[in-house]
Amino acid sequence: MKRILIIAFHFPPDAAVGGVRPAKFAKYLPEFGWEPYVLTVDQSAYERIDTSRMDSSLSGMIIRRVQLVPSPLELLERIRYAGKSLTLFASNPLLERVEPIMTNPQLDLTTGHFFRRSEGGLA
Repeated sequence: MKRILIIAFHFPPDAAVGGVRPAKFAKYLPEFGWEPYVLTVDQSAYERIDTSRMDSSLSGMIIRRVQLVPSPLELLERIRYAGKSLTLFASNPLLERVEPIMTNPQLDLTTGHFFRRSEGGLA
């Protein structure tokens, strides 16, 4: 079976309509010989959660969730109140989280939308 990494900001149980398309792709791809792996943000990033969108067919799927990267203003506030610590910039946790997914198991394809700068993820 071929493997695909689906990168999606919105994914169930997010109540936003933007999570429907990647969830449907993930649900039906196995019927066509594709094994989906999903990379999305942590549920705390969603404005509303709708657990009814977590179809039973998604329950056995590998879904990796990462924390949302704070906006530039949030970063400035964190630095300001964290004693001027720059440890926030020491590494790229998103890449650290994605690399093992992409190399083990070997992926045949990746797909996803381009995240705005404020929608990137932290592992």
